[in-house]
Amino acid sequence: MSGLRNVTRGWAVAGFLARRSGLALKNCTPSLLLRTTSLPSYKLCQSSTAASVNVPPAKLGHVASLDEKREFLHLFPDIVRDLTEVGTNSDIMDAQKWYAKVLQYNAVGGKMNRGLAVSLSLKLIAAPELITPENLRRAHLLGWCIELLQSFFLIADDIIDGGEMRRGKPAWYRNDNLGPSAFNDAILMECGIYKLLRKHFRDEPYYQDMLELFHEMTMKTALGQALDLLSCPAGQRPILSKYTMERYNAIVKYKTAFYSFYLPIALSMYMAGIRETDNVRVAGITDRELHRQARTILVEMGQFYQELGLPATYRAYEDSTASMIRIHIQQISRGLNHNVFFNFLDKIHKRSR
Repeated sequence: MSGLRNVTRGWAVAGFLARRSGLALKNCTPSLLLRTTSLPSYKLCQSSTAASVNVPPAKLGHVASLDEKREFLHLFPDIVRDLTEVGTNSDIMDAQKWYAKVLQYNAVGGKMNRGLAVSLSLKLIAAPELITPENLRRAHLLGWCIELLQSFFLIADDIIDGGEMRRGKPAWYRNDNLGPSAFNDAILMECGIYKLLRKHFRDEPYYQDMLELFHEMTMKTALGQALDLLSCPAGQRPILSKYTMERYNAIVKYKTAFYSFYLPIALSMYMAGIRETDNVRVAGITDRELHRQARTILVEMGQFYQELGLPATYRAYEDSTASMIRIHIQQISRGLNHNVFFNFLDKIHKRSR
């Protein structure tokens, strides 16, 4: 069953890349694709166990220095404290202790690139007077909100897929025989986002912008997951007629690109005072247009990221796509520091996933 899923997905993507790059497929056999093709975000019914066979570990690279990572992790105990404080609600103490356990197991252990990208981007986007220790701390808080969102998705995803391992340890639902009841813990992770935003940002002019952005990104990701599951209902054979490049691109765009690439940059833009308004900046470009340009570049970058890890035969396609993205950055991102986008691209270009 897993072989059929991999071959189907591999031929769909390989055919697309061959058409884009002019490469021939005559030397690519289904067995070769089965051994080498890996596109984790587009599951097509593939369980985490099956995906682990002959697939290289994620090596996206780290977007931050060790010191920046330490600063980010140093804030995590405060995050747990904020979310699990009992206060006058002593009657839910057991639930709050459980919540702390859920956070400590699920929110840490990954590369944290999404969360770290907020403060790193703020340093590139904001005016110098806004790069204060307090604002960097608040950027880390927003980064942890993204990590909570990621954990929410992963807990739910593992339950749906029946995935056995996550970040080198048993998937959360497999602990203490939790099973489907672990889905409530996924909900707790999402709820934590809005508690943190309210506690730390409710007096900021961009508070409403952030609320709407998190809701929008959650919705888009859930729609991408729905597309993925409609291509292959849980526990059933894949629906081969739905295995098209159009469907694949839509799944990558909605399920991964928006929240992984656009969300952290958009949050840093809000903190820098760049909201989705008609405020005019460089060369007559509005803040709303800057967000549109950033979204275009970053979603394209997110789709490119999902194509990494294909056989070396398609390196030419990868290089040409990276070059095209660099041109797009230079052409349509006026008003924002280009390094925000180049730094992201440099971390994913020519790296296996």
